[in-house]
Amino acid sequence: TRDYFLTDIPWDSYNTGRIDLQRGPNSILFGVGSPAGIINTSLNGAAFKNSNKVENRVDKWGSLRFSGDFNYVVLKNELAVRLSLLDDKQKYQQDSAYNHDRRTYGAVRYTPHWFGEGNETMIRANYEQGNVHANRPRSLPPIDGITPWFTYANKLP
Repeated sequence: TRDYFLTDIPWDSYNTGRIDLQRGPNSILFGVGSPAGIINTSLNGAAFKNSNKVENRVDKWGSLRFSGDFNYVVLKNELAVRLSLLDDKQKYQQDSAYNHDRRTYGAVRYTPHWFGEGNETMIRANYEQGNVHANRPRSLPPIDGITPWFTYANKLP
């Protein structure tokens, strides 16, 4: 889940702030649990602190991964915005295998002081868009399900 909502979006850490593991039936207390447990990821939200982070990663197969996370306070203790970007071109040992993942994530936090000090209203919103183009390698080798059938069939009376 993502912020305790079911999702089909593939997980990536470029915009993740926290990962929670709830094991066993106790996870049902969190709304969308199962008797086996759940794994929940929390997205980075806009914060009232300016920060920047840029990462770059390469590997021996020629993969390139660039990610950036930028948080900016527009109005002190009132309005903040966050932008996270990802461009991940993963290559594998097999020449024709690849995974190209491009994503953009934005978040806004607005805390107006409409009702005076001590009375806070917080409005938060986030949006993510991404595209994944891939021809991933097979993670399992081919399985021979025919030979055991003939072996077993020859042992029948």
